[in-house]
Amino acid sequence: MKGVLKGAIVAALFAVGGNAAGQDSDYAGMSAQAVEMIQRAPSVIPPDVVLAAIERRLWVKDRYTDNLVYPASEIPMGKREKILGYISYIPFEGGHPLFQCFTNNNVNMFTSRDPSCEGLPQFSYHRPIIGYIASTQFEGSVPLYRCFRNTNNWGDHFDTLDPGCEGMSHTQNDGVMGYIWL
Repeated sequence: MKGVLKGAIVAALFAVGGNAAGQDSDYAGMSAQAVEMIQRAPSVIPPDVVLAAIERRLWVKDRYTDNLVYPASEIPMGKREKILGYISYIPFEGGHPLFQCFTNNNVNMFTSRDPSCEGLPQFSYHRPIIGYIASTQFEGSVPLYRCFRNTNNWGDHFDTLDPGCEGMSHTQNDGVMGYIWL
């Protein structure tokens, strides 16, 4: 009887641990189950798309989006926080550029669909364009949202796959930047 009870407890702990781990995801704002379901479904990727991974990075208090293609001498700032997905490295029909911008105080990098960065400077040091994002949703793609978080006089724009801005306090959803693939 003790062996059966011990086995049941171990199995229950393993199941709970497995379920908790299954909820965690490396994708910003999306559960592991949702990612798996999207990745298993058929995807339509236009023939002129060259997929490039993008990720959300954390530098000081700033969350910013960047691609993973760096010139030989460039080292990305901060550390990877989460994966976002894939956009195109080159222009494609049905897509638009995703610009990398920053606030006037140089402490908040953010993405924008606007080539003039919504009146703020472009991050033109190496790559003012992160890549090209789908303007409309293709089968198997997901929306990329931009959120704004304002706490203690600190403003941080960040990209996420969650329309609820990952439940962070003091946030607002700025809308859909475009559509990406997982």
